[in-house]
Amino acid sequence: MAEPTDAKQLTIFITGAGQGAGLATVQLATRAGHKVVGSTELGSKGAYRIRRAGGLPVYPDLTRQEAIYSALQMSQADVIINAAPQVVNGMPQHVLDYDDVLAWLEASTSAIMTAAGRAEIDRIIHLSAATIYGDTHHDAVAEDGHLTLDNKLGASLHEAEETVLDGGVPAYILRTGYIMGTHEAGEGVANALRNGKGIPNGKHHTAWAHEDDVASAALAIAEKTEDEEHTTIYNIASTENLTPDEVMHKFGAQFGTGDPSPLADFLLQLRTSAIQRYLMSIGTLLDTSKAQADLNWSPKGSIDGAIDKMLLVWRSEEAQVTVYHQEEDSQTTGIVKA
Repeated sequence: MAEPTDAKQLTIFITGAGQGAGLATVQLATRAGHKVVGSTELGSKGAYRIRRAGGLPVYPDLTRQEAIYSALQMSQADVIINAAPQVVNGMPQHVLDYDDVLAWLEASTSAIMTAAGRAEIDRIIHLSAATIYGDTHHDAVAEDGHLTLDNKLGASLHEAEETVLDGGVPAYILRTGYIMGTHEAGEGVANALRNGKGIPNGKHHTAWAHEDDVASAALAIAEKTEDEEHTTIYNIASTENLTPDEVMHKFGAQFGTGDPSPLADFLLQLRTSAIQRYLMSIGTLLDTSKAQADLNWSPKGSIDGAIDKMLLVWRSEEAQVTVYHQEEDSQTTGIVKA
């Protein structure tokens, strides 16, 4: 196992840096003394989060390799952590336009790899999803396990992985459980709960991943002093294998809404896509022993902790918005609101 070096400060370019595992990696990498440039598709909210974490926000169109190349040249990046694909791997209860997002995933991965080659990037770490394995039927699957590619999600995840591994840059794949923390999918689910909407049921135990655990694995790879001479894929997940319904019970309890109402069958067909219904019907369990052995990594985060972190970030941001509006009001009226 290659040991990380404390002597070299890296410049790390992180995509999807305004949320979830991308934001967690910005926080971890800057604390470790590295320079971080983070791209975000969340506008000012993402930029604020990246700056607060110690990184420099940028806004390239991730489907345009020229825009990415310019950002890489500007930052003089050594390593790319491609966390943007996490958009397809948040809480599976979140409603997502998979047709649009999966087309974006393939286009952005291709553009990133083209730009990475031109910029002579030393290494790329690419986030993928454990759902590429499909239903593992209560067994924890290792990295050489069977892939389920007969659905649009699995096929697109695999296409993106192959693009990364064939891109001519030393590459690593992290197949993670559903990412929990500051991921936008959690906010989408919270908004559904606020509005009293039903949530699709999921009763199969499956893999989840605290965003901080994904970040620590990604940074351990970024700091390696040498690369492997073969394809390197790691499974990353929490020790908690819960059903989506069990996670929603925890979410509702901490969010204060209680357990959500399940979607009736006829509404399930109307409000959810075939991919979302598929995800809610399978259980994917992961064997993470390879990452633990090779990277000296171990999962430390809990589902409860991830939800708590998410709520703390939201409350902090809501407080900042309140202060901002109070300052605006005081400039207009000359009165500071208590």
